[in-house]
Amino acid sequence: MFWTAARTIDAAALGPRNIDHDGVLIYRQSKVGKPAHVPWNSALPAVARGWALELRQVKDALQVTSGGFTFLEANGKVRSVKGLGNLIAESARTAGIGKSAHGLRKSRLTAIAEAGGSAHAIMAWGGHQTLQEADGTRVQRS
Repeated sequence: MFWTAARTIDAAALGPRNIDHDGVLIYRQSKVGKPAHVPWNSALPAVARGWALELRQVKDALQVTSGGFTFLEANGKVRSVKGLGNLIAESARTAGIGKSAHGLRKSRLTAIAEAGGSAHAIMAWGGHQTLQEADGTRVQRS
């Protein structure tokens, strides 16, 4: 959830089929109908190069827990949006993170801004529709 900055409704459906031939995880967001582009098997953009270990850990964890149609399946079944949201909240509490799925999304986009990412980088990763939405992320944490 943190790596992709996906909303829960979209994260529940993400899987290997969302990775294009260039190694970018692309999905159309349910809320706004716009695509989000997240580096996956591609070279990391400059703003995310320091996060290579994090991506490796995400991918390693998914290999252990998945292998199915979606990344976040449970016992071979696609998770419901509500179930995934509850799992994220519980896992965040257990880990002492204290963030909801939405909080993880916002944290990733803020991290891009704090690493010097442009509004366009935030828009691509988070699938924002307008520069104002992306600039809002930059302003909130600046």
